Amino acid sequence: MWAASAVPAWLWWRDSVLFVIAASIFANVYAAVSALEAADDSAVREDLVEVKAMLRELLDPEPE
Repeated sequence: MWAASAVPAWLWWRDSVLFVIAASIFANVYAAVSALEAADDSAVREDLVEVKAMLRELLDPEPE
């Protein structure tokens, strides 16, 4: 999105306050969504549970 808007931004940003406002709002929304996705650690927690289970098996095997 940013690469596609580079040329229009270069041409119109001086003449259009609305364009600058829209680009700023887009940047803020995009950053907020990215931060929310980065903060979603459910996959990491699931992996951690699996690793803990594997370690538990390795360190404390059931007697045969």
